[in-house]
Order: sequence, then C-alpha cells, then structure tokens
Amino acid sequence: MIDKIELFENTKISKAVWNLALPTILSMVVIIIYNIADTYFIGQTNNTSMVAAISLSMPLFLLFNAIGNLFGTGGSTTISRNLGEKREARAKKVSSFSYWCSLLSGIIFGAAILLLRNNIVSLLGANGDTKEFVFQYISILALGAPLIILSFASGIILRSEGASKQSMIGSIIGTITNIILDPILILHFNLGVEGAAIATVVGNAFSTIYYTQYIIRKSSYLSIKFSDFSGKDKILINVVSIGLAGSIADAMMSFVNILYNNFLSSYGTAAIAAAGISLKGSFILAMIIIGLATGAQPLIGYNFGSKNTKRLKDSINYTLKMGIIIGTLISIILIIFARPFVSSFIDDSEVIRIGTSMLRILNSSGCILIFNFIPMIALQAFGKVKASLFLSIARQGIIFVPTAIIANNLFKLNGLMWSQPIADFATFIIGSILLYSELNKIIKEEKDREIIA
Repeated sequence: MIDKIELFENTKISKAVWNLALPTILSMVVIIIYNIADTYFIGQTNNTSMVAAISLSMPLFLLFNAIGNLFGTGGSTTISRNLGEKREARAKKVSSFSYWCSLLSGIIFGAAILLLRNNIVSLLGANGDTKEFVFQYISILALGAPLIILSFASGIILRSEGASKQSMIGSIIGTITNIILDPILILHFNLGVEGAAIATVVGNAFSTIYYTQYIIRKSSYLSIKFSDFSGKDKILINVVSIGLAGSIADAMMSFVNILYNNFLSSYGTAAIAAAGISLKGSFILAMIIIGLATGAQPLIGYNFGSKNTKRLKDSINYTLKMGIIIGTLISIILIIFARPFVSSFIDDSEVIRIGTSMLRILNSSGCILIFNFIPMIALQAFGKVKASLFLSIARQGIIFVPTAIIANNLFKLNGLMWSQPIADFATFIIGSILLYSELNKIIKEEKDREIIA
C-alpha cells in the first residue's frame, strides 16, 4: 500500500490523476464495447423490433447500475476517506459490508423483476412485436441480477485502494466473454435477444469471479470476510448516504429513459431503434468522462480526508480541465462520423436518418459533460450529501423531465432530442456553483484552523 499512499500524497497531480484514471477509462471503454456488442450483433439480424427491444430494456440495466453504485461508490468513497485518515481496519469492514449488500440486493431485485415482469414490460413502453422480445431479454437479466450488480459494485470498490488496473482487468474479462458469446448465441444458435442477455450475464459472472478472488488473495485493505461485515460505527449510514446521490442519478436516468422511450413509441419502432443506437454513441463519450471522474475519485476522497486542501483543489481543477479537452475532441469525432456509426449497426434508411440527427444533437454538450460528474463526486467526498443528491436529481429530474415534456409537445421528435443537451448545460452551471462554493469554504476553514493552531 506504500506506493499507493505515495501516489495519493506526493505524486505530481497530473501523473496521479492519469495513473488512477487511465485504467478506469480503459475499463469504461471495455464497458462501452460490452454495451455496444449486444446491439451490434442484434442489428446484424436487421430486425428493427429486436434492436428496439434492447433499447427499451436499457432502463433495467441502469437500475442495476443504480444499486451497484449505491454500495460501490458509497463504499469506495468511504474506504478512500478512511485510508486517508489511517483507519485501515474500518476500511475492511466497509468493503465487506458493500460486497455482501450488493449481492443481497441483486437477489431481491432480480426476484422482484421476475414476479412483476409483465407489468415491467408495459412500463418500459414495449408494444406490438417488441413486447415478446423485451420479456425474453429482461427475464434472463433478472436471473443474472445478483452477478451484474455485484460485478459493477466490486469494480468500483477495488479503485478505493488504487487498484484501478485490476478493476480494468475484471471488466476486460467480462467483455471478452460477452463478445465471444454474442455472435455464437445470437447468430449461430439463432437465440436473438435471449442470446444477448445470456452473454451479458455470463460475462458479468466472469468479472465477479475475478474481483472476488483478487480481494481474497491480493488486496491489503479490502475484505469480504463475514467476520468483517458490519453496518455499525456509522458504516451503513456513511455508505448509503454517500452512494445515494450517484445511485439516484442512475435511477433517474432509468426513469428518464422510460419516459424517453414512451415518447419515442409514438414516433414508431424506427425511432426507438434509432435512439438505442445513437445513445450507444453518446454512451462512448459519457463513459470515458465518467471513467476520468471516477478515476480521480480516490485521490479527491483521500486528500479531503487528510486535509490537504491545495492538493484537493489541484486534483479537481486538473480533472475538470482534462474532461473539457477530452469531451470536446470526442464530441467533434462523433458529430462528424455520426452517419457511418449508425449505419454500421443496421441497414434501415429511416433508422439511419433519425439516429444520425439524434447522435449529433446528443453530443453537442460533450464539452461540459465533466461538470455533470466531478461536482457530484467531490460533494460526495466532502460529505455534502444533500448538495450531491440535489445535483444528481437536477440533471435527469428537475431539469430534464419538464424540458422533455415541453419540447416534445412543442417541437415533437426534434425537440425531444434537444432536451438532454439543455439539461447538461443547466447542470454545468449549477454544478460549478455548488462545487466551488463548497471547495472555497473548505479551504477557508482549513486556513483558519492553521492560524489558530
């Protein structure tokens, strides 16, 4: 752990951020490939209804992420802060608590989906030909919910002690498994959406196995032992309160996705399929930015815990600057190559036309997307749960929902496409104000403490 403490405390900020963020970004790239693979191979069937079904089922996957984020991000941030405070024994208790709660939540959530799947299919906006495909897809995902949620949470928890490389390896293992199985199950055995779902579950199972054996055999400050499991000493409160903001953000994304798909259903199956493909494109940008932000999270949490305000501020500012540069470059590429990207998934002129326009619009806010995540992550590390929670709700709820409803009513499909970039720019303003007002307050308090001392 000595080298990781050195990384958190003394390594040059740019080097420390990239040392932590690069493996995390690569992990996110792997997740992107993972996410795109199902849609791509389903698209090779040229069955628009199947492609639409994958898109309609996305809110369920986002809910899995929400639960994984609750215990993954909440646990990771709490562990990082404890390591910064030299409370290693408590860090082990937090990791064990987060691990087993993730698994139990997956079991409960998966069972609930199986019991309510008929209602869920309708809620997701499926109708006509897409109904049966959505039913098949979510039924298999529900069975694999414990492994999917645990895989997501465990990958985040590993980063708390600086094991970003191992987190990336776990993601790569799952993705390679998924990519190998997709063409075999979807195309060779003609299993369609069921094959895509099976490949996803098996891929996550392999990732979970890798993360679990790493924690048991190689981790110095993480544990999954039952003897370390505890929600006492405010562990439950800390993990849940810190993870709640990110979890609600994912849950809100799920809700927004359902709302979005229900709006799109009035424009036909082609519009839903186009949205599914174009959202994969915008997902590339979002996941890379999230990878950068999440990679910097342990550094931010550690330096807040150790009261190193200069290093804390420098870490935040450097990550934001890199996020702006990366976001701008990727947005330009996606906007220029929008049509070839969409057409590579499916040979349908209407889907390509709508998807190309949608992908360009969705990426118009890419330059400031980093401000949708770093302020929330920093506020979580500062223990400002209410502010972080408000920010997570603001983007996808307070701002996006009314914007989408009004834009859809006034400007139809084109207005609906622009609702997300509008929400992103509004969140950029709100997030900047909340982040820097709180950061300046922390710096002032620390200066006052040094003067008194």
